[in-house]
Amino acid sequence: MTEPANAASRGRAAAKEMPDHTTDPVPDEELEALICGVLDVLLSTLPPKQARIVRAVDLAGELPATVAETSGLSPDLVAAQLALGRQGLEERIEEMCIICPQHGLAGCDCQLMETAET
Repeated sequence: MTEPANAASRGRAAAKEMPDHTTDPVPDEELEALICGVLDVLLSTLPPKQARIVRAVDLAGELPATVAETSGLSPDLVAAQLALGRQGLEERIEEMCIICPQHGLAGCDCQLMETAET
């Protein structure tokens, strides 16, 4: 067998060993519901004004100027609350993603957790 044919054969063999995640995808509606549920929980941890503004701008697609006008807030305050809300969401998402690769616990103090954070 020639070298290119040999390499192709090894590639096919390796591909057969890898799990195929494309055969049973999560339905879009189910995935959207899951993501929306997580976002609702995370948004509920923000101060109410920040959560309302993030929902209006980032989820409902309203312009910050429209949110300012309809809520009676200044455009600068809406922009500031939007930035703070986004920052808060980012921090909470990062907190959720710090999981010990061995024990599956957030905040684990084992050696593997220390290397996962760096």
